[in-house]
Amino acid sequence: MLERSATRMPDGRLVGEGATSGTAALTVMFCMMAWVPTWGDYFGLDVTRQMSAMQSVMEEFLRHGVALE
Repeated sequence: MLERSATRMPDGRLVGEGATSGTAALTVMFCMMAWVPTWGDYFGLDVTRQMSAMQSVMEEFLRHGVALE
């Protein structure tokens, strides 16, 4: 998804489409939100702190993604 959203310019820079890149990043974040507690349960670990940190990062990402600055 990310590879298709980026175009390499003649000077070597990558120019991407923000909506596609953001969607790909959010997809990974949502997958991690499901994956981490599953593995925590499997290994008998308390992942509450990690889940809270991931939720904060995701919310901050979303806030910056829709900011009109």
